[in-house]
Amino acid sequence: MMKKKLLIWVSCILITCSASANNKAPEYGTLPDSIEIYKTLIYKADSCYMKQNFELASNFYDKAFSLGVKPAEVDLYNGACAAALSGDESSAFNRLFARVQLYPQWYSDRIGQDEDLLSLHSSQKWKILCDTLQARKLFIERNYDHKLKERLDSIHYRDQMPRHAYLATLRDFPQDTLLVKTHLVEMQRNDSINQIEVFDILDKYGWPSSEIVGQSNFAIWEVIQHTSLEAIEKYLPLFHKAAADNELNKSFIAMMEDRCNMWRNRPQMYGTQLVLNDSGIRVPYTLLDPDKVDEWRAEMDLPPMKEYLEQMNRQ
Repeated sequence: MMKKKLLIWVSCILITCSASANNKAPEYGTLPDSIEIYKTLIYKADSCYMKQNFELASNFYDKAFSLGVKPAEVDLYNGACAAALSGDESSAFNRLFARVQLYPQWYSDRIGQDEDLLSLHSSQKWKILCDTLQARKLFIERNYDHKLKERLDSIHYRDQMPRHAYLATLRDFPQDTLLVKTHLVEMQRNDSINQIEVFDILDKYGWPSSEIVGQSNFAIWEVIQHTSLEAIEKYLPLFHKAAADNELNKSFIAMMEDRCNMWRNRPQMYGTQLVLNDSGIRVPYTLLDPDKVDEWRAEMDLPPMKEYLEQMNRQ
């Protein structure tokens, strides 16, 4: 399944489709137009993928990767999926091994379960890839607190699975109100369990560092996002410290602060919280200072407001 970069909000429930909390934007070259050209090509590639035009999607990824910039991890992976689904085994492996080379911390426990890549399994290169990722996993996790990591992975699974099922039901069987309600009830039950678990972890350990649990600590942020205002404000200092230690992307802190301000009926600083206007278009909830919002967003690794709104209104 394609690992999308966007965050999808449904009834104020966060669905995170990207596996990495620290997935960085591409490192662009010196040409001023490189950023916009790369982003445009990736957007076209993603759009073609979603329309199941995999060959055209792969072509757009190829053009983006030929610009001489360092592609984002997720773009290389999505490009590999598109190539595999279009029957281009060579490009698929080139992109997967490019991610291995460019991102030494990347490995995956679930790559073998990704149906987009099934056509690659009979190749000898697939075994080499899987062996490489497994060796990397064993080395990186050699000093992990495996019990805590497994606990966080279980929290992540309980948080995400019913949400994906809920979205799939809304998309494929919107008339089945009983099934929709079943998924909502499961989400609510799992959220209650997860909140107890996460509060216990934060109270005992603080923010679990990536040195002991890897990216499994992202489950903490997933759960906190749909807790109470009081819980978010209580643990926000721990999230600030995690961001300062490069354990969490600063954009997530911006989202948490904006959400708290919105719930407190105060203006937001970074413009991450959107509402629908009378025309059904997403617009920012009240901004603290529209003239400074882009400056503040840049400090939190967020794109300009105009670009963010264009992206969110394309969904």
